[in-house]
Amino acid sequence: MRFLFLFITALLTASCTSYFKRQECEKTNWFDYGQRVAERGQWLESDSYLNECRKAEADISSAQLDLGFKAGREKYCSKENAFALGRKGRLFSKDMCEGPELKMLLSQHLVATLEYCKQDNAQEAGLSGLPYLNVCPENLEKKFLPPFRKGRVKFLEVSIAEKERQVSSHGQRARTLEGDRGSLDFRRRSLQMEKNRLESYRSMQLSNGTPSSQSQASLYDGQISQVDGQLNSLNQRSNDLERQIQSERAEAARLEKEISDMRIEASMLKAN
Repeated sequence: MRFLFLFITALLTASCTSYFKRQECEKTNWFDYGQRVAERGQWLESDSYLNECRKAEADISSAQLDLGFKAGREKYCSKENAFALGRKGRLFSKDMCEGPELKMLLSQHLVATLEYCKQDNAQEAGLSGLPYLNVCPENLEKKFLPPFRKGRVKFLEVSIAEKERQVSSHGQRARTLEGDRGSLDFRRRSLQMEKNRLESYRSMQLSNGTPSSQSQASLYDGQISQVDGQLNSLNQRSNDLERQIQSERAEAARLEKEISDMRIEASMLKAN
């Protein structure tokens, strides 16, 4: 019996998750999304979000997705983009491009990558926040890495301080919302007591059985209905507050995980 209950609960949870994912996916501008995927140098088949939407059986505009991907691929396979990627120390997905221009694109990317790998660019590259992707030739890498690591550590320290401020802000908002919910819960308890009182009076009138008592009971019915309306409104507001509180807490937890990862990376970089 317990296994059946757990199975049904898991099934309902999966169903709800799939429903909300489907709702999210169907709000997506698929032309824009397809374009962004291509501009990242990625094929649609390997995109995790798109695969999640397909798994949720969302209504995806394949035509718009394909048009957007083609537009993004055209931008990705341009001379300007190949150079820009190399200048930032990013990899170039040659499989995304084809035709006689591919050799020129690879050449542009290599020239820009060598510019990126210069020692006088290393600290600025580290400060940019983009991680090193092992793109520099060995003879340039030896001089590139020390100042890059120095810049990367500075970037991480600044990012950690900013994320700590964000964690504090999310925590403060959550506490404020919890205070609001506490006040609301007090109001709900007061209304529930009022409802109980009215229902008690109504029962007393009904038990008398006289016409005047029946009339008085009807008046209590109207008052109870009004209190129910107020309680329903407060319950909805309480649920909204709970969702906001959970959202603030979840965001704070996500940021704390990022801070922890950044501290570990900074410590490792300082040790090298």
